Amino acid sequence: MESVDGPLGREVQATVPVRNAGSEVVALVSAGMKVENVESQLTRQLPIILGAGPERSCCPPV
Repeated sequence: MESVDGPLGREVQATVPVRNAGSEVVALVSAGMKVENVESQLTRQLPIILGAGPERSCCPPV
């Protein structure tokens, strides 16, 4: 993953290989997203990921 200044602003990009049944790399897939979008999603979902959100049901309150 890398962070670059793209035409739409700061972006993060990732490239991964696509392998066939013999584990040979047959293609590469690349995707990018504006950092602003990543930050807003992370801010919104972080409490749920850490178990502090309303979906927390594993343990009763102490």
